Amino acid sequence: MIVNALLVLRLGFNAANRPLEFLGIAFLAISGGMLLIGEGRRRQLARTPGRARPGIMAGCAVCVVVVSLAGVAAMLS
Repeated sequence: MIVNALLVLRLGFNAANRPLEFLGIAFLAISGGMLLIGEGRRRQLARTPGRARPGIMAGCAVCVVVVSLAGVAAMLS
């Protein structure tokens, strides 16, 4: 996700496109949040194995798909 976010950010800088730059920064923030969620989940599983809450997992899946599609779009343009 971080690589895709950096691709979008780089495209924004190269094209001098402010909205795309802000989108890249937002994607970097989302990627950082996903890292924090993953670390929290890893610690939770180390303490007591169990199922994750469906809402959190669905949110993570949506974030991964959105940032990945944006990275693919950045590579194609």
